[in-house]
Amino acid sequence: MKNMKMKFFVDILKKNVDTFGEHLFTFDKKKIYNLFADYPQNMSKEEVEIFSKENPYWREFFRFGK
Repeated sequence: MKNMKMKFFVDILKKNVDTFGEHLFTFDKKKIYNLFADYPQNMSKEEVEIFSKENPYWREFFRFGK
């Protein structure tokens, strides 16, 4: 993904009214991440940097779990 300009996308994904606490997001509208299952271990370094910069709340939330 080097030299690839990525954007962070959220709320473009389907909302399942029967599911609570599922936070889905994507950078390329192809690969979908689940916040609690994938952040940060299943993301590239660049994706983690973008997500952490744009979502300081979640960065701090997960920092305490380390």
